[in-house]
Amino acid sequence: MSMLAARITAPRRMEMVEVAEPDLAGANDGAIVVHTALSAVCGSDLPKFWREFKPSKYPLPDGYSMHECIGTVVMSRSRRFREGDLVLALPQNSCGLAQRFASHEDTTVALPGGKLDEALVLAQPLGTVICALRRLPPVLDRDVVVLGQGPMGLMFTRMVASHGARRVIGIDPVAHRRDAARVMGATHVLDPAAGELAQQLRELTGGRLADLVVEAVGHQNETINTCIDLVRLEGTILAFGIPDDPIYPIRYTDLFRRKAMLLSSVAPDPHSDFSLALDLISQRRFDPMPLISHRMPYRQAPRAFEMATACSDGAVKILLTYE
Repeated sequence: MSMLAARITAPRRMEMVEVAEPDLAGANDGAIVVHTALSAVCGSDLPKFWREFKPSKYPLPDGYSMHECIGTVVMSRSRRFREGDLVLALPQNSCGLAQRFASHEDTTVALPGGKLDEALVLAQPLGTVICALRRLPPVLDRDVVVLGQGPMGLMFTRMVASHGARRVIGIDPVAHRRDAARVMGATHVLDPAAGELAQQLRELTGGRLADLVVEAVGHQNETINTCIDLVRLEGTILAFGIPDDPIYPIRYTDLFRRKAMLLSSVAPDPHSDFSLALDLISQRRFDPMPLISHRMPYRQAPRAFEMATACSDGAVKILLTYE
């Protein structure tokens, strides 16, 4: 049996190709195969699309890169999941940009109520935010900056607003993302092009700067230093954006003299973080729908990745639908 999957053949060149479906021949106990119903383009997928790898690495693995997926179990060697179950599952090796993908029960959570709701695909990114929030000090009555108002930054904005932050300041150079930040609960938005960010923030906070600064950009090494400029004395910086480089040139003396706490967060626990995210969304306690800017057939994945990379056509969160 064959199916369609994405194949990256060069920087910013993706094709939809016919490949063999995954099966469970030789698979370990707990393995499953999921028929994809919905997936969502994540900012951490995009560098695999636009970065220039060595020519010998191309083509990249079929289905790469996609990890925000929900669908139906169609093959199972799991005691937890049977064929027909509706699930949120992490594809093996992030190869979920395909009609079907392999996964495992350890990285799979049942959809609440057995319903296929498009909002639930965003439980995966929300779960990563929940994982990070578990590590942070309370934000009640605090001034919080979220640097970067892509989908992940917007989720942080909504969550810290819901937790009672006094000011929630969303920072992004893209106008439509600043507009989205207001919808998601930002009390203020700042444009880096409008002037020096630390000065803008001092004017908002009476000179105190931010109690917490969330770095939600990643894939470059400049914004951690921006966070150092924005955090108050004895404040906290959360390094959340995915790093591309093994060593970052951090202004360590400035961080040291601010007596700031630098935390990082990655790799949520599916069975606690994703399940809570699913509950928050299904119970309408967290509404991710304002994030969804586009719905496109998965066959248009190349265009979706180009739009997300260029941040064009008002793109915030792009969902892909599968027949």
